[in-house]
Amino acid sequence: MKKKLAVPLFNLVIKLASLIGGGLLILLVTACSPMAEQIMGPLEYNQPINFHVPEKSYLYWKPGILHTTTEAQYIPVNSDLLSALIVQAIDTEQRKRNPGKFSYSFGKAQQAVFITSLKTILNQNNVFHSTEITTNPNSLSSRSIIISIFFKSTRVIPYSHQIVLTVELEILMGKKSLFKRSYFVQNNDGSDEKYIGDFKAQQKDVSHKLLQKIINGIEQWQIQNKRHR
Repeated sequence: MKKKLAVPLFNLVIKLASLIGGGLLILLVTACSPMAEQIMGPLEYNQPINFHVPEKSYLYWKPGILHTTTEAQYIPVNSDLLSALIVQAIDTEQRKRNPGKFSYSFGKAQQAVFITSLKTILNQNNVFHSTEITTNPNSLSSRSIIISIFFKSTRVIPYSHQIVLTVELEILMGKKSLFKRSYFVQNNDGSDEKYIGDFKAQQKDVSHKLLQKIINGIEQWQIQNKRHR
């Protein structure tokens, strides 16, 4: 019954708003439409990488705990009761039609972009003889170099949409662990003007910081590996 009433209620709200004025309707609809969830594009790494590992490597991605933030419902400040009800009704209807639009996370889609970008960057810079992505490290030989990227925890802080990542880098030869580090990475608090209203830019910012840590970690392992030879 509630679903049947939702559309008529939404239509009624539009009619009420149109009676108040078209300009107000545009203002209300725009104001109560938070930014849609965005997925960042491929990452680039413009810093020099001056080391090389002659072996072939395999990237293995493990997702962990994902915390999703939902955009708070918009309530106009200093508005009259009718305007507040109109905005609330429009916002509620939009959330029913497209709930993903109001959710913010550094989820599997963003992590997949990170992993594929890391593979491209490692290959472009000849860090290894070659790098591929594997979904089943158990199928590889005991001499295979595996770079495991474990997104232990990813969360987005409400309101500021600051992204906080806890990521574990482990380098293995087959099942033998050779190097392991945990990284805590976060971007700005969302107050920087260049990030306001741009969740995709915040994703890229935190991802570039993580990229640098991962590449530095691989270099540390390579130096450590040379010493033990």
